[in-house]
Amino acid sequence: MATGAKNWGPCGECTHYRVETWVFQRLGLLRVLRDAESRKAIKEYQDQEMKNFEHECIQKINGHGPEESIWPGKPEISAHCAVDEQQQVYYIAEIKNAGCRCRQYQQRAPANRSCETCHHRRTAEGASVDAERIRELTTMYALGYDNVHYELQQYQQSIGPKKAAEIHELMINKTSLSEPNYLEHCAALSRHGAFVMCVNANRYNVCEQWSQEIESSVKTLHAC
Repeated sequence: MATGAKNWGPCGECTHYRVETWVFQRLGLLRVLRDAESRKAIKEYQDQEMKNFEHECIQKINGHGPEESIWPGKPEISAHCAVDEQQQVYYIAEIKNAGCRCRQYQQRAPANRSCETCHHRRTAEGASVDAERIRELTTMYALGYDNVHYELQQYQQSIGPKKAAEIHELMINKTSLSEPNYLEHCAALSRHGAFVMCVNANRYNVCEQWSQEIESSVKTLHAC
């Protein structure tokens, strides 16, 4: 432990604490998902997460593990302590750290292991592909090509449902069978047939696969 670091404190300042997280809220912040179909799918995701959260609350009140402070399983949404997550043991933080006197407290170091700062993050190209295709069809329509107006309408109307389909797949499977077109994914955690979306994979910004982008390497390549 670093010199001067506290060996006690509130859960919110501990490196092992995992805050309550909602994927539907993270989806709602994405600019690419502002259309009506996406919003409807996000609302369905919200309804599902609310049901899951209610179930977790019942678990928390009525049933613990062999000790009072242990969750019966890994919480999907609720805040918890992950100090022993390698053993698949998850603690009810406010019980384990009652009075801020947990013996496993470890003050959180200032770090940002977010997907946005990781070189494994892969951006989705769907929005730019759609924009380019719409430009092409619009130009063709302006030049008088036959049936292009109908094709343009069909293409525009297909975008929302494609986005909604990705949200539904995330909600049901937590991964995607094919590379996502609108949701960013993690190259380190994904494999063929199971692409892991960033919005769900790294909820707490503590991913062990996180690796910072190395600007110096990029500059060296450009210099060669």
